[in-house]
Amino acid sequence: MWLPYLNSKDNTTAETGVTTSLFFDSADNQFYINLEAKHIIDTLCYHYPHLKDGDVLYWDYVPKDSNEVLPHYSPFCFSDVDFDGKEELVITHQLGGSRSNNTYKIYKIHGYDNVELMTDEPFNDLENTTEFDSINKTITTCGSSGAYNYVIYTYKQKEYSTMDWNKPITIPKFDMIKAEVIDGEECRIYEKKRGKLELVKQTKIH
Repeated sequence: MWLPYLNSKDNTTAETGVTTSLFFDSADNQFYINLEAKHIIDTLCYHYPHLKDGDVLYWDYVPKDSNEVLPHYSPFCFSDVDFDGKEELVITHQLGGSRSNNTYKIYKIHGYDNVELMTDEPFNDLENTTEFDSINKTITTCGSSGAYNYVIYTYKQKEYSTMDWNKPITIPKFDMIKAEVIDGEECRIYEKKRGKLELVKQTKIH
């Protein structure tokens, strides 16, 4: 595990670099992932002020709160974020989002030693304010750029047909079906109709 670190109190600097390697090991699987150094320092290594290149830390997995999909305080967890019945790896970036919310990196676990970073919407922009509706298969995200500016996006899982080499298959993907935009003194609501997001409501905020 490569863990560069800067201690702002005494200006102690360890090895420099941009990548930290994490190794996950369980009874039936193991895999590596690489993350940018600051992300890991902020979430995992806060209490280790003198780490240097080559240091190895060990953690036992502590499950998140049963009511959570995305963890508020755990540095990582395993959770089903796309309603496929299988758990994904969730890495927490504490206070990395809008208005000091957490952000997350989501990894799909395909099998032994095979993980993939999920970069499609909405998984590339999840914060701890995200709402998951497993019954209706919807994910609602919220982001803010100021006290009077924020957006709320709702995504719904849909089945898409494609080919797996020589046979047709269906793949679940998430499609944005609604967007609510608060922009200063105006609120606009868009809904997906005939494949396009259309403005359905526009009001002034007093």
